[in-house]
Amino acid sequence: SIGLTNTRRQTRSKSKSRKAKKKDEVIEILDSSSEEESSEDEAMTPEGRDSKPKPKRPPIGDLFTIEAARIAVGKKVFKSKCKLRFQFGAKEQYMIFSWNNTKGKEREHKVSLKQDSELLGLNYYAAEDTDNSENVLTYGVDDSMTIIAFKIRPTDANEFTIYSNSYDADSYITVEVRDNDQFLAMIEQMKQNQTLKTWFDCNPEIEFYELEEYTAAL
Repeated sequence: SIGLTNTRRQTRSKSKSRKAKKKDEVIEILDSSSEEESSEDEAMTPEGRDSKPKPKRPPIGDLFTIEAARIAVGKKVFKSKCKLRFQFGAKEQYMIFSWNNTKGKEREHKVSLKQDSELLGLNYYAAEDTDNSENVLTYGVDDSMTIIAFKIRPTDANEFTIYSNSYDADSYITVEVRDNDQFLAMIEQMKQNQTLKTWFDCNPEIEFYELEEYTAAL
């Protein structure tokens, strides 16, 4: 009878052990599930589900590139593969205007962003988003046009001196931007940049009635 009693105790002990393990396993599964749900909630907020994804900011050290429809250097206009690029993260910060010339070769103009250097001023206009497919011409200007205009001192380094017949320090280099969202992301980057912040403290946004002054060549 002693042997039988010991066997029953061992059986009960094993049974309790199995039940304990099963309970532990169930708890682990529930914990794991709740963690996954929590991480999904953090990754996808209610705003994230409904709103359009924001353009990603480039890592520090990368060039921020804006595709442009046209670039006007004073009265001279370029239309082929136009780009405006900013190097925000480097010690020597700069921007690059580029396009393809009539022979299909890329032409670049690098401008230093140092204070009191080549950049003399900037202004911009961001077109309002609209569902109206017909663009309205007011003051002789297309109201869907998003632009950023720079006053840049022509130097041998930036090579804008070669356009002396169409451009001088009182003229503008105007970039017509293709993607409005990308442009607004770039503006936010510029506002946070210590070198460019000075220009944004002067309220550089262009009023609509002033656009013709900056876009006459376009």
